[in-house]
Amino acid sequence: MKVFQKILVCIYLLFPFLFVNATEKTETFHIIGPTDAVCVGQKIKLEASGPANGFEYFWYPRNKVVSPFLKATDYIPEETTQLFVVRMSTSNLSNTDTAYITVKVNEKEVEIYGPGFVCLGASASLEIAPYFNNPVWSTNENKHQIEVTKPGIYSVKAHEGCDLVKGNHYVDSKTNPLSRIMANRNTDLCNGDQVELRSFSAVNPSWSNGSESRSVIVKTSGNYVLRNTNECGIDKAEISVRVHPIQADFIPSATELLESENLELYNHSKHAVRYEWYQDGHLLSEEENTEVRFQTSGAYSVELHAFNAYGCRDIMEYPSIVVVSKESSISANKEDIIFPNSFTPNGDGKNDVFEMYTGDIYNLNVTIYNRWGQIIFEEQNSSEVVWNGTDIAGNKLEQGQYVVHYSYENKFGEPITKTSSVNLLR
Repeated sequence: MKVFQKILVCIYLLFPFLFVNATEKTETFHIIGPTDAVCVGQKIKLEASGPANGFEYFWYPRNKVVSPFLKATDYIPEETTQLFVVRMSTSNLSNTDTAYITVKVNEKEVEIYGPGFVCLGASASLEIAPYFNNPVWSTNENKHQIEVTKPGIYSVKAHEGCDLVKGNHYVDSKTNPLSRIMANRNTDLCNGDQVELRSFSAVNPSWSNGSESRSVIVKTSGNYVLRNTNECGIDKAEISVRVHPIQADFIPSATELLESENLELYNHSKHAVRYEWYQDGHLLSEEENTEVRFQTSGAYSVELHAFNAYGCRDIMEYPSIVVVSKESSISANKEDIIFPNSFTPNGDGKNDVFEMYTGDIYNLNVTIYNRWGQIIFEEQNSSEVVWNGTDIAGNKLEQGQYVVHYSYENKFGEPITKTSSVNLLR
């Protein structure tokens, strides 16, 4: 044993020199073994040429052969492998030789069955046919089917009779679909606004409104669902878009009035929380209801800006409020009938009744209808007409617009018939 240890030390010290000499002597020193392909797993004999006495033999790789320190050794091939043997003289350590042999086995390809990808957080099955023997995977598993969870190249070796079968299979990775909706602005909209909804992922987007584009333009209220799909599954996201209505609406107590007479402005806006009144472009008031007094005759405009809680705005305008002097009013209407186009029968003592003021006329007949054409007030052959906002039975009528039909004879005996309207405000 001590001699053997000395020999090993010498081999390592002289290793470079050995291979130089081996190059010079490979023609005479060789390995006796098979020259054709052999069966995988079949035991074969390998033998170094030369005398048995006076030399030591060392086979490499040692773990591949049965007897790594003998002149001849058995070898069981698992795949095509190159082996070599070093021969060293026991009397002259510088006298060394090296010989090589490549033992070939019959090989062919094997098909690995399985998907080309694995989903994140899932596994994929790879397998070979059950009639192959002794399968060994690159994962060190010895079975026909394995489960993989990571991308990579997976290989397998197995036996089929005398042949070694080998195969490789590449597995890519795919992430699960991710649905995220991005909006280019706040999703609380005003009338006429729009918002662009965009899918974060470009993978097979499908919107609940039927679009399959990556982005959609939305102008109406609703809950919009995005679905992204791929081979790993379905993911969805939802976003709410709301269009917040606002309607500016008001009724003036009159569209024609005298100088220095108050014009009441009655607000009937919907969904509003803030108001701005403008008279000929100048801010008049920020109250819900307001009034304005015109000191000089002329034509004026009144405008209401109504805002909801989301800052949405709507505008309503009366473009022509006519203000006349008392003198011109009496002169122009001394033979006509004068009455307001709205009144407020709320008991506050102001503008509580609808009253028709007459000049030099005869046989005044007045009929007032509701929106369905039903008669709710009637007065015949009268010189003055007063209506308190109730129907014929004395019931209070709802707020709204009513049709006033009237006829009379002027001072010249000419018959005149007219139709107008009046706004009843509560």
